[in-house]
Amino acid sequence: MDATAIPRGDVLKTRALVVATAVAAPAALALETGARLALVPPEFGEVRALLRPALSVAAWLLVGVSALTVLAGLMLHRRLVERALNKHEAPTPRQVNEAHTGAFLISASVPQVPTLLSTLTFTFGAAFLPVGLGLAVSSLGVVILGAKVWRVRIERGEA
Repeated sequence: MDATAIPRGDVLKTRALVVATAVAAPAALALETGARLALVPPEFGEVRALLRPALSVAAWLLVGVSALTVLAGLMLHRRLVERALNKHEAPTPRQVNEAHTGAFLISASVPQVPTLLSTLTFTFGAAFLPVGLGLAVSSLGVVILGAKVWRVRIERGEA
C-alpha cells in the first residue's frame, strides 16, 4: 500500500458511518413509536386521531422540505470540501478523505432535520405514508451524499 493511501480501517469506518447516518431517522421513528406504545396511555389514541388531519398535511409538507434539503446538502457538501481542500497546497489522500468525511457529517444532517420533525408528527398522529416517504427521501439523500465520498475513493483506487 502506498504510504499516502488511506488505511483500510478508515475506509471501513466511513462505510459504517454512512450506513449509521442513513438509518438514524428510521431508527428514531422506531424508538419514538416504541416509547409511545409502551409509555403513553391508550387515551392518547383519541388525541392522535383528532390531530391526524392537520399533522398529516404538515408531514406531506415536510416531505417536500426534505427533498429540497437533500439538494441543499449536496451543494453544502461541495462547498465544505472545496473550503477544506483550499487550506492545503497539495492535499494528501488522507486530507481529501477527511475533507469529504467531515463535509458528509455536516451536509448529511441537513436533510435529516425535517425528517426528524416528520417522525414527531407521526408520534402525535400524522399518517404513516408521508412520514415513511420523508424517511425514504432523507435516507436516499444520505446515501447519495455518502456515494460522493465513495466516488473519491474509487477514483483513487482505495475503495
